Amino acid sequence: MMPTGLFRNTLVTDEPDTDTRYYERYQARVVQALRDLKASRPQNDEELWYWIWYVLGFAIAWRPVCDEHVAPFQFVADCFFGRKPGVVIRGARGSGKTRSLSTVHLLNSHFDPGFKTAHVGAVQRQGDLCHGYVREYVKDPHFRSTLVKDPLISKTEWRNGSELSILPGTVSATSGPHPNRTVADEFDLMPWEVYQQFIGMAQSSDRYQAQTIYTSAQVTSFGPLARLIAEAPSRGLKVDTFCVLDVMVPCPTCEDAERVKRGVKLDPPDCPIWDYCQGRARNATGHLRREDVIARFLQADEDTWLSQHLCRTTSVKGLVYERFDPTPAELGKTNVSVEAEYKPELPLALATDDGFSPDPMVLLACQLQPNGDVWVVDEIFATNRLYEEVLSWIHGTELDAAGVAVDTWPWQEVEWDEVRGARPTGVVRHYRKPSAAYTGPSDKQLQAHLAQLGIPILSPTRTNVLDGIGEVRRVICDARGHRGLVLHPRCKNAIAHLQHYHRRRLPNGEYTAEPADNVGRSNPDDGADSLRYLIAFRLESARVRLTPL
Repeated sequence: MMPTGLFRNTLVTDEPDTDTRYYERYQARVVQALRDLKASRPQNDEELWYWIWYVLGFAIAWRPVCDEHVAPFQFVADCFFGRKPGVVIRGARGSGKTRSLSTVHLLNSHFDPGFKTAHVGAVQRQGDLCHGYVREYVKDPHFRSTLVKDPLISKTEWRNGSELSILPGTVSATSGPHPNRTVADEFDLMPWEVYQQFIGMAQSSDRYQAQTIYTSAQVTSFGPLARLIAEAPSRGLKVDTFCVLDVMVPCPTCEDAERVKRGVKLDPPDCPIWDYCQGRARNATGHLRREDVIARFLQADEDTWLSQHLCRTTSVKGLVYERFDPTPAELGKTNVSVEAEYKPELPLALATDDGFSPDPMVLLACQLQPNGDVWVVDEIFATNRLYEEVLSWIHGTELDAAGVAVDTWPWQEVEWDEVRGARPTGVVRHYRKPSAAYTGPSDKQLQAHLAQLGIPILSPTRTNVLDGIGEVRRVICDARGHRGLVLHPRCKNAIAHLQHYHRRRLPNGEYTAEPADNVGRSNPDDGADSLRYLIAFRLESARVRLTPL
């Protein structure tokens, strides 16, 4: 989308001269054009951009400078025209996300009769900020005349039946209303149990499709935003990302870029953010001044700059297993590799964690290598399933050509996520009968069902949670950099749990050594606990570091 001056050409049709009457006529034409503009619903992206610019005075960046990003205006247009029922917006901190959404609220409420919106602020400041923008807009007599009464933060009502409610991010506030559009602002700061209530808010009407919008800077790698982005495909959500460079005012020149053209490079460069920008800000179309962006860079630590401003990485601060690397790579370089494939010559063991709903039952197929490394070659996660059904997916009697039972069990591939649960795909792999099942000491029912299949049960009894976590941490990556825990990429749920498992956060922002409670699935620990039972038992039973089964 590139503005071409559609409305500008309607305002300026000829060159002004020194005739005073001309200026009076020109001013009258401008006033009338603005009145007409306020009364006209934009019909396409270009008209929408110019409407917001001329009427509200806010020029939203319409062109990204990073190839992998979208322009902030793109999500504004998608929301206003209702192109997507669900949108996740990961934007830089302080990039105008709330301001942009407030323009959408005004437009839909003003032009679409009976349109209902609920804007939920994860923190009070975000709700106040949105309400402040709306109050600023309706100071205009044209918009003020369309309201039933003065806008309130709880509800602003239009004469055409539209409503805008700004709500706090609490379970009770998100339990009642069912508007056409719901917005979770600063979603990464919203408790997971509030998110679960928020999901059920938006509802379609005879005139308008339900729409759910999540917007936030990403503060942590384990928060609600990270989880929602990972689950976006299964939840039918579109993900848009833009960084601080995408919303900058264009730099008229770039001396560093000009030097590079001449083969000259200064160290350090003239511009403090040159290493990140590489001159791309010359093509920016946003509102943030270069000086402000540089100030953010100089004042933020590298972790915050990269995650919350450039949207490139996510912070690992607060993770239980900070050194767990989920990037698929060659064996030994990270903790995930396709080379961690089942070896028929080695025994197979189960690492398990009991559960039904909302916590899943977990079965991990593990093999200990001759050097003591732990490979996780397969997984089954299941919710709302009985023991007999889940265990039927990993065992059965198979005969060879002579009709003799063979020492392999068919292991069904099972897709699972927290939205749709467990779904066998029909793909079957064959593994040896497990030589042992490592379980939690209190998982008595699962232990009994596994024992009925002839699988020995082993549980750690002398290793507390923190000591077990410490040993898992060592196996993930020891002091020499050796990565002894390797998962096959097909174990995507176990990988996600290790990747997002985090510690409890104190009111002052610091993290304790203990894992956070798993309230409302806010800290999924099932895959991590399964591996802890195995690794802790091997440690305490052998009285030494891990050895093969």
